[in-house]
Amino acid sequence: MVEFYAPWCGHCKKLRPEYDQAAAELKAKNIKLGKVNCEAEINNEICEKYEIEGFPTLKIFKEGEVKSDYSGPLESLALVQKMLHIPRSEEVPSTQEKMVKIVGKTFNEIVLESEKDVIVKFYAPWCPHCKNMAPAWIELAEQTENESIVIGDIDVTANEIDLVEGFPTVLLFKNGQKDVPIKYQGDRSLEDFQLFLATYLE
Repeated sequence: MVEFYAPWCGHCKKLRPEYDQAAAELKAKNIKLGKVNCEAEINNEICEKYEIEGFPTLKIFKEGEVKSDYSGPLESLALVQKMLHIPRSEEVPSTQEKMVKIVGKTFNEIVLESEKDVIVKFYAPWCPHCKNMAPAWIELAEQTENESIVIGDIDVTANEIDLVEGFPTVLLFKNGQKDVPIKYQGDRSLEDFQLFLATYLE
């Protein structure tokens, strides 16, 4: 993993102790974390090569090539888990409401391995559109009486699921077709969610 940073960047300064701690922990496992100061003239070429536009930018390299960008929490534990390939996950809820809270540890069990149809809202807590649609999503779960349908949501910032790029994203995983989820494209209203389910789950 390489952090591309600028000395004046406040977020970079905040990240520094977390990044250094992660580097120290990973060093024992022969995993290296590096830094590139994009304000230093000597690094202009490399920062341009990797199209660095904001700071900090973290990229994961494998055998000299960029494998992926890192966009998870900027905390030492999360960085270590990412580099050790331990998926991020919240703790499994002790109880569930009608609107099922899905976490990284339960995603496969609840969504992919279940014999039920599962519709999932992928969201981020800071996303205004996610907040705006939350009441309709909860109401959808409350009003859905068909026990063969699971209505759930998952906080993608706290649980590592590489299925979506934007927030909120709603995917329907139909039983028997879990490998090709259907993306919801309509308005974020209760009526439109209900119409979507009625259309695809007839």
